[in-house]
Order: sequence, then structure tokens, then C-alpha cells
Amino acid sequence: MKYGVQMFGSNKHFFADPAGYIEKIAKMGYAQLEPCMVLKGDALPFAWNWDNIEEYTAMAKANGLELDSV
Repeated sequence: MKYGVQMFGSNKHFFADPAGYIEKIAKMGYAQLEPCMVLKGDALPFAWNWDNIEEYTAMAKANGLELDSV
């Protein structure tokens, strides 16, 4: 069974240090991230969007994490 983190409730911590947060999640044994994503309209300050999804996806994959519900 794979466990993951739903990002909506922890985006405040994620955006304070995206690379460090993803590394910590992976080291804790989680296998998946479910990002809070804005697909169109004004970007929310606590959401992934088209401007940053490639960067954050690469960080997740570099730490062995899969994205779910993107």
C-alpha cells in the first residue's frame, strides 16, 4: 500500500521551502503527493499552477514521489 500527502492542508509549509518539504515527505516514507492545483483563472497563493507545476513535479520525481490526482 502506498501512502501519500494531500497538499491542500500543508501548502503553507510546502511554499515556505518547496525542495526541503518534498525531501522531508519522501524521507518520512510517503510515496505520493496530491497537489492543490489551479487550472485556470487567478492563481491562488497556496496552489500549484501552470507556471510552477513542472518545477515541483521534477522535485517530487527526483525524491521518488508520484503525483496523484493531477
